Amino acid sequence: MPDVIDVLADLVAIPSINPMGRDVSGPEYGEARVADYVVGFLARHGIRAERRQVQPGRENVLAVVEGAQRQPALLFETHMDTVRADRMAIDPFEPVQKDGRLYGRGSCDAKSSLAAMMVTLADLASQAPPADVWLCAAVDEEFTFGGAAHLVASGFRVDHVLVGEPTRLQVVTAHKGAMRWRLVTTGRAAHSATPWEGENAIYRMAEVVQALREYASSLQAQTPHPRLGPRTLSVGTIEGGQTVNTVPDRCEIGVDRRVIPGESLAEVAEGLMAQLRGRDLAEDMLVEEILRDPPMEMPDAAPWVQAVLASSRAVRPTSTCAVHYGTDASKFAEAGMAAVVLGPGDIAQAHTADEWVDMGEVRAAAEIYGEVSRAALRV
Repeated sequence: MPDVIDVLADLVAIPSINPMGRDVSGPEYGEARVADYVVGFLARHGIRAERRQVQPGRENVLAVVEGAQRQPALLFETHMDTVRADRMAIDPFEPVQKDGRLYGRGSCDAKSSLAAMMVTLADLASQAPPADVWLCAAVDEEFTFGGAAHLVASGFRVDHVLVGEPTRLQVVTAHKGAMRWRLVTTGRAAHSATPWEGENAIYRMAEVVQALREYASSLQAQTPHPRLGPRTLSVGTIEGGQTVNTVPDRCEIGVDRRVIPGESLAEVAEGLMAQLRGRDLAEDMLVEEILRDPPMEMPDAAPWVQAVLASSRAVRPTSTCAVHYGTDASKFAEAGMAAVVLGPGDIAQAHTADEWVDMGEVRAAAEIYGEVSRAALRV
């Protein structure tokens, strides 16, 4: 079986930064070169793989090791893209192994999961699993979960899904969803020496931000989810104005709302608009929804959860948990597939200036994924 750390190092050395809606280009952006590596690796182990376009130049890789019977089928899924790397304290694409850790952008989130899944499939290809085992290496998880959403929208269905994210090898059975918006206020430009001749878009946005801050406080005062805590809202970005001596005619913010299980995404969207309308702030303001992503929750007693727990515990102690961030798993769960999240690494290390993963966890993940592939037939 290929060494999983060698595969991980190869993946980290290939930049695959998600442009996240920005008009940028260059070899460090997009997942195409990682997809080339994944397809080539699988082909060397006799595994059929196909590329499915999600966006121009950005393709999911979907592969299967066919089993003695078709059902119950299992999907391993994780993503190829990473966040940007321009402010890192280390060389982001020079994988360094030191003190039991492998450093580099994507080492934790989530190329370690991808490497472990690829090695698991290579091992399965040599022994014919009892049922079909699929792998999807997806694009655009870091921005819109676009790769997973595209796969589900295509009609792809399996019985069981394991999504790879940094969970410290704990079995994640619940996580929050998210909605995001772009809000734009407009005004009329004028010289700052005669501001009465213009309309200040930043002043108008300041009222919006204050209203959203109050709304965020009211959300946190509502009854929390027993495992995931409160609903949250945050203004994450702001941009406006041209020069300090010009009255600004435009201001834009980015808003993130985290959604707990049981909330309706349609009602969440209406809640934001009702807050703005109640303050007479919605008129003539652009409100563009840029993400609508559901939460996920599976009972710990569910057969698939118990099977993954048993498989994990055959390798090392573990338990179930809930996390505040979102993953691709909710798209599969919403479509009726039993899904959990499990992978090496700690989310506290994801996206950091010196991102790293514990290599012992990566090796353990490959063992666990192998156990899971055998357990899937028994669920």
